[in-house]
Amino acid sequence: KRDSEVLPESDGCLVTRDPEDMLNIVNMQVSVAKEQLPNKLRYKAIKSCIDELSAAQKRLREDVELVWKSTQVENICAVVNDSYRMQDKVENLLDDVDRDEGREEIQELLEAMDSLCTSYVVMAVDATKFAAMSVMEDLKEPILHQVFTPAWEEGTEQFAQITTRTLRDWFSDLSVWLPDYFFSKLVRE
Repeated sequence: KRDSEVLPESDGCLVTRDPEDMLNIVNMQVSVAKEQLPNKLRYKAIKSCIDELSAAQKRLREDVELVWKSTQVENICAVVNDSYRMQDKVENLLDDVDRDEGREEIQELLEAMDSLCTSYVVMAVDATKFAAMSVMEDLKEPILHQVFTPAWEEGTEQFAQITTRTLRDWFSDLSVWLPDYFFSKLVRE
């Protein structure tokens, strides 16, 4: 496990290089399998790569679920974007597979790939929820713990302005860091 550097893409979305690094390794394995192995073994090699990607995705999900409170929102946004990008990239792994031979093996690969892609999308949606919860955690101490206290009821503190200003700041950043679809899901959370 490594801590990956979070970088903005040209559109401002925060990402890491992990999807490209992982897919470069997988593509090398698949390329060797396509060149050197008969179809039946090639399919097993590709299935093994899909299984490893699934295991890596599961570990990432578990990590995010355990440490989201102590993780910077920027890193959670990168998990959203990386998961969505991985889903898009792994779909291309089966592009060059001969679908006429070994129908049973092909069906198994397609099902495994579909499950992996679905898991990446679910991971992106779940990470979006963690980003929303993280923003609310940021409001907890200065605002939410003060609700219905004497200062709240007397109106001596400017809780509404602080809340509005804080959310405006967060939403301004998050609208750049996340694609529109995931930003709108975050806002609804």
